[in-house]
This record gives sequence, C-alpha cells and structure tokens, in this order.
Amino acid sequence: RTTIRVFEFFSQYLPLPYAPRTFDAEGDWRFDANSLTVVNADNRAKDLRRLTYTVESVDTDPDSSDLNNAVAGTPADAAVTAVIPPDLPDNLVQLANRITANAETPAAKAAAIQAYLRSNQFTYSTEPLPGSGYEALQNFLLQDRRGYCEQFASAMAMMARVIGIPSRVSVGFLPGERDEEGWKVSIRDMHAWPELYFANYGWVRFEPTPASVTGTAPSWTVQNADSSGSDPSANPSSEPTAGEVRQADQTGNRV
Repeated sequence: RTTIRVFEFFSQYLPLPYAPRTFDAEGDWRFDANSLTVVNADNRAKDLRRLTYTVESVDTDPDSSDLNNAVAGTPADAAVTAVIPPDLPDNLVQLANRITANAETPAAKAAAIQAYLRSNQFTYSTEPLPGSGYEALQNFLLQDRRGYCEQFASAMAMMARVIGIPSRVSVGFLPGERDEEGWKVSIRDMHAWPELYFANYGWVRFEPTPASVTGTAPSWTVQNADSSGSDPSANPSSEPTAGEVRQADQTGNRV
C-alpha cells in the first residue's frame, strides 16, 4: 500500500507501483487491464498536478530459481509484443543469438542479454551516435556502444523477441531518494526498462541500463557467475555503492 503525493508534474498517466490492484485517485482515471496502467479518460495531463492518492499493489517479484524453469509465455497482446519485424537487420539477429548461445533456458538467455548490456563493453551516455530506428540500434550495439536508458531497454526488448520471448518497454521512474517521509522522486529519475513475458509469471522486469545509473539489478534477473558474464551486479548487495541508487519497485507505464 503506497501513498503518492504529486507536486508540479503533468501526465495523462497515473504513476503507480507495479502491479496495481486498486487506487483511489480523484478524477476520471481508467484502468487498462492488459497493460496494468491507468490513464486519464480525457488525456488531461494537468489533472495529475497536486494530486494525492493511495495505491494497493501486488508483489510480483519472482523467485530466481523458479523463473529459471519457466518458459516464454503468450501475452494477450502477442500480436504486438511477440512480433519480430521482418526487416530487422541480420546483424542484430545474429548478435542476439550469439549472446544467448550458451544459455539453456529462456530466463538464462534473458539474463545473458542483460549481463552483456551491463558489462564494461557499454557506457551510459546521453550523447550517443545520431540515428533513428534500426540505424540507432546498430550504432548502439555494434559501433558506439554508448547510450541512455531508452536504448538499453529497446535493445534488450529487441533481442528478447529474437530468441522467442515477448517483450515491451516500460517508461516511468527509478525509485528516487529516501528521506524521512518516504521516497522522493523527481523528473531526473525518469527511466525506461524492458519487461519480458514468462508463462505463469506474466511481465517480468529486467534492468539492462548500467549499475552506475540503476544500481543493483533485480535478483531474479541475475544468473550464477558463469552465465552472467561480466555483469557488474552479478553479486548483488543490499546496499548501493557510491553513485548508485537502491533498487526498488519502479513506477511507470507499459508501452
């Protein structure tokens, strides 16, 4: 159960800790059962300003060993989230297959992709090479290897689909900073991350953006040392290191 107080922030989406079950926000807010997001019926972003409301959420964090035995599932929107574009460049398909070649289960393959993107081969930067669409993904994965959260998230979502796991990208917030009243989240905490769909679990959050920005990766996304490559968070700690944030349930919208 979480109480959220909004200050000077505007959005047609209601920020909610995942996975929301009930909420009591004043106004005409509509719940999308497929994406588990809540949106203003009239797209009135200003209705969120100065709003205080309470949310009840279900704890969806899976056990890592159980998840490792799960198979990729079929979400209700598989026609969108499981589709591999026919014009996806071959070099991106080959990269995804190469990274996951030694992993035996879907969860292990997903962990291998995450570990690859969190490795020292990639650098977090808000000034990657220019480009859009496939060109941007190729620049990020095969040349520059510099990018920000949207590129890390979209790259993992793309590679997950190549290996047969439905995926989507969520846009929301990192946990922010803890103070005596709770968690303080600002516009600087806006973030994007991928979610992958597993049978009996639904959408599961992964975190490919480097630890310098996101802190320790979720425990269920990290395999043992042999399968996690050079992932800097392969041995997660309960405390963040300098410059890291504490990992907690992220709040956002699924797109």
